[in-house]
Amino acid sequence: MHILVAHNYYKLAGGEDQCVAAEVALLRAHRHRVTQYCLSNDATDDMGRLELASRTIWSGPAFLEMRRLICVHRPQVVHFHNTLPLISPAAYYAARAEGVPVVQTLHNFRLLCVNALVASDEVLIPLQCEYFGMKGMQLLQNTIERVRAKLNPKLRISGILATIHKSRTLHSQEVLELVRERYGDIVFDVVIKDSIRFAETPLAGMSILQYAGSSEGASAYRALAKAVIKRAPAAPVEAKQPVAGRV
Repeated sequence: MHILVAHNYYKLAGGEDQCVAAEVALLRAHRHRVTQYCLSNDATDDMGRLELASRTIWSGPAFLEMRRLICVHRPQVVHFHNTLPLISPAAYYAARAEGVPVVQTLHNFRLLCVNALVASDEVLIPLQCEYFGMKGMQLLQNTIERVRAKLNPKLRISGILATIHKSRTLHSQEVLELVRERYGDIVFDVVIKDSIRFAETPLAGMSILQYAGSSEGASAYRALAKAVIKRAPAAPVEAKQPVAGRV
């Protein structure tokens, strides 16, 4: 597979930058072809505030460069990480103009807003198997329903992924049972169980697939990737009364 990876680097390197580097290395190690489109916030030092604000909303150079890269390299998918401020939302429109599907990784909550949902086709929701995690998911679902009703009727929840599942606790088991009862087949069979390996990976600056490739967590994420590829677009999930109050 050929993947175009787009990322706007920060002035001070952080977890997002490490994630991008790890992803590219992992993809290439598995013989996938990777093209990168990366900009750095160091370039903002020479910009005035008006120019920077304008580029954050719509970057004409990024739009043109993204279309050029797609035309030259013909990737099968574009994977976006951080796009602010220099790549801007213009890059998504460039990918759409060329008919290339887009995957967006949310490293923070800046893009979890109405604008992002209006531009999306599907949302995959990770759910921490705890009471407040379920409440947060229900609030997000209500937001998706409103966006679907008024702004983007194509928006779908493509799946719900149970994460940080503590199989030895009754509470975690009850939350997973209630979510599966409420949402049915939209919940992935794959469950990401709680593991110390996930806590260790940031210290090593690696993904779980690199740091502990044979671990149960790494195997679960590989199974998730296969499940996402096989899964057809999900039907809309209607908002109902919360089940969290029953926990």
